[in-house]
Amino acid sequence: MKSPPAISDERQILMRKAASVARYVELAEVSLGALNAELLAPMADVVSFAPLTPRIGSKSSFVFEENEQRILVRISVKFSLIGPSKKSSRSPLLVVSCDFDLSYLFRVEGAPTGEIRDELFAAFADINGTYNAWPYVRELVQNTVVRMGLPPFVLPVYKPATFQLSTPVTVGGPTDTGK
Repeated sequence: MKSPPAISDERQILMRKAASVARYVELAEVSLGALNAELLAPMADVVSFAPLTPRIGSKSSFVFEENEQRILVRISVKFSLIGPSKKSSRSPLLVVSCDFDLSYLFRVEGAPTGEIRDELFAAFADINGTYNAWPYVRELVQNTVVRMGLPPFVLPVYKPATFQLSTPVTVGGPTDTGK
């Protein structure tokens, strides 16, 4: 069994900032804000280009509604499958992009304000927002890929400290579960 990758100092600091907010919030609502899925190559090509390399990118943003004591977080995710370099130009063969909106109740007296608050909430949105949205992202990607007529692809579990998705996979075959 491989040792888990080391957590960078920067990531540890980000996780501590997120944790300082997480203990004062309650997830109230999750909704899909946007979805786009494109098959950019013939299906036969996508299935025959094994192994494929998954690529995933995400970004987060937040708005704090002070009167309502709510943190509104948007998680934007772009998932793509890239063919092997010798058979394609490393262009995506499939792209699924989605935005999830998460609403958190924030109940604390004497919370920080201004830049400090924004820095803490940005870390919370990045770490906890992505963590809380991830099960919805996984389900959406898996169902969308199947609805497009391709064999299923299961995204691995999101591990905030060390998450990366760049392991080659075979569509319809075993996936990297992060174990």
